[in-house]
Amino acid sequence: MASDLRIVDSHVHLWDLSRARYGWLQDDPLPNNPAGDMSPIAHRNYLLPNYLADTGDWRVDKIVHVECGLPIGQQRAETDWLQAMADAYDYPHAMVLWPRSR
Repeated sequence: MASDLRIVDSHVHLWDLSRARYGWLQDDPLPNNPAGDMSPIAHRNYLLPNYLADTGDWRVDKIVHVECGLPIGQQRAETDWLQAMADAYDYPHAMVLWPRSR
């Protein structure tokens, strides 16, 4: 059942394993993660179409992408990828990023 409630999802993670290495998703064995067992989402991409399919009929008007734990010095590439996505698809609407490396 669709909802008329307008949603801003303030904590979304998207990743493309062909663009970067995310140890918390790709190491074997998977590292202990404070968020729990990552095996259900490990070793596969989670892209904007996946997110939109998972939200189904919910009216998600805006999303905020939160960085996905890349190694220090690689966050700029993630930011560039997300900005290109936002330019092409109008998602995400905001990003929470690591501070730039010194």
